[in-house]
Amino acid sequence: MSPYTTASTSRFPQHLSAKVALGALGLGLCLMTGSAQAQSEPSPAPAPVGQGMHHGHDKAWKHHGMDRMMQRMLDRVHATPEQRERIRGFQTRAMERNRPLMEQMRSLMRQRMQVLAAPQIDLGALENLRSKQMAVADQMSKTMTQTQYEIALVLTPAQRQQIAHMLEERMGHGAKPGDHGDMGHGAMSHGMGGAQ
Repeated sequence: MSPYTTASTSRFPQHLSAKVALGALGLGLCLMTGSAQAQSEPSPAPAPVGQGMHHGHDKAWKHHGMDRMMQRMLDRVHATPEQRERIRGFQTRAMERNRPLMEQMRSLMRQRMQVLAAPQIDLGALENLRSKQMAVADQMSKTMTQTQYEIALVLTPAQRQQIAHMLEERMGHGAKPGDHGDMGHGAMSHGMGGAQ
């Protein structure tokens, strides 16, 4: 399969190995960081293909916190400018889709805190809010999963295996939230994202 094969929106390839799937997962986690940090800010438009990784819109992307881990992985697998640009486009689209969902999630969490702060706690109301939060999280997860698939198809099988190996090593080292290790800032706690 070509690394630039168009992603299917209806099914996922059954022949992906566990390592390849892990690599796609690691890349897809970048979305959650970007979506969470973009709640109140407009998403930057993708930079033109071939633009330097330290100029233009890349500074805006770094501001959203998704470059450090993601781009470092892409550097290590020698991703081409075209691959980087396609992946960035997928991330931008996913952030736009998840932005209203993130706002819904924040609203539901505020409502939950109000219920818990009341003199009498309504368990039924808490359960209702929990159900709504799970529904929103499921929608966000669907967007992330589709984007994982699209990102994985942009990379070659060898690149996906390399990324999977890097992620396995990091998980094996027991990275903790807030860890500033070699692979980036708090990568395993809430997402990934750095450019060279």
